[in-house]
Amino acid sequence: MTENNEYKDELAALTLSIAAVCSETESGHAYEPGVVEAALKKVLADLDVQKKEDVSHSFNVGCTYYTRSACDHDCVYSYIVVKRTAKSVWLLVKGGSALTFRRSISVYQSAEHCYPEGRYSMCPVLSAEREGGAA
Repeated sequence: MTENNEYKDELAALTLSIAAVCSETESGHAYEPGVVEAALKKVLADLDVQKKEDVSHSFNVGCTYYTRSACDHDCVYSYIVVKRTAKSVWLLVKGGSALTFRRSISVYQSAEHCYPEGRYSMCPVLSAEREGGAA
């Protein structure tokens, strides 16, 4: 999985920070209560900020996004983003009924994605990289 490679750098940074904090303790102990926890919280907060900045493609309200079927290249799913929050997006099927539905957003390879028809084998995956009409 790519997640293991993604966290390899984070783990290395975290290990270096812990080693630096432990070597700076005046008592000479390998663990100073409170100090290591504070260092961990700071490093994790920094990593969280970096992850949020790494998203280069995000869903925008009013824009149309499309994806193709895994089985039939001529089958194109198109959706309009009606509303969004930090973790969810509300979609409307383009040319379909007027009902909107909510889907959670995940980030993969610096782009937001969602599963508009649900998550199952060979389901369509909507990516924020594919804005506009089908090519």
